[in-house]
Amino acid sequence: ALKPQGVLVTNVWLPRNESLKSKTSLNSKQWRDVQLFEVLTHHVLQVKWSQLTQEKMQQLLQQAGFTEVCFSPGTNGLCVLVTALRAST
Repeated sequence: ALKPQGVLVTNVWLPRNESLKSKTSLNSKQWRDVQLFEVLTHHVLQVKWSQLTQEKMQQLLQQAGFTEVCFSPGTNGLCVLVTALRAST
C-alpha cells in the first residue's frame, strides 16, 4: 500500500522472442540468462504472466488512482521502468 502522494516504482519485462533479439543489446550469454530467468519464473515459480500493452497498463494504473505514469525503456531493451505518483486522497 502506498501513502497518498507515494511513488510506485516497478518494472515490466518484455516477452522473450526471436524478433526481439534484433532490438536489444544483449549478447549470447545474456540471452541465456534471460532464458534461465524464464524457466525459473514460469516453470519453477509458476508465475502467471499477463500480456498488457503499455497503454492498457497506464489505463489500469490511472483507474487505480495513479497519475504521472512514466515508462522509461531500459538500456538492454528488455526491461521498462515504470513510475507513477499516487494521487492524494
